[in-house]
Amino acid sequence: MICMIVRVELAAGMKGEYMKEYRKIASAVKQQEGCIEYNLFVDSEDPRFDNEKRADTLVFVEKWESIEALQGHSGSDVMQRFRERVKGLRAGSAYELLKPAVSDADILGKEDE
Repeated sequence: MICMIVRVELAAGMKGEYMKEYRKIASAVKQQEGCIEYNLFVDSEDPRFDNEKRADTLVFVEKWESIEALQGHSGSDVMQRFRERVKGLRAGSAYELLKPAVSDADILGKEDE
């Protein structure tokens, strides 16, 4: 499994329009081969935490069975059309590609030490 975290910085006031475009593709993406999770997040406004609250930032959290599944998703017609529709809404983006530090197989059956 791999995880992709994508932070999207939007042009001022474009969050609603970007989320509208996300809603159009989310179901199709979640049905793509190898998709485990594909969700869009905003900063929490929970007062118990002091995280930064960025008005024009969205964060994708994607989990895929393999890098090949992610590559298939990235090159899909759905994503090509999505990128075309949102390119004028974005100010920039950055991503992190992650892999598990410890696998489930490594920890199953092991007690805390």
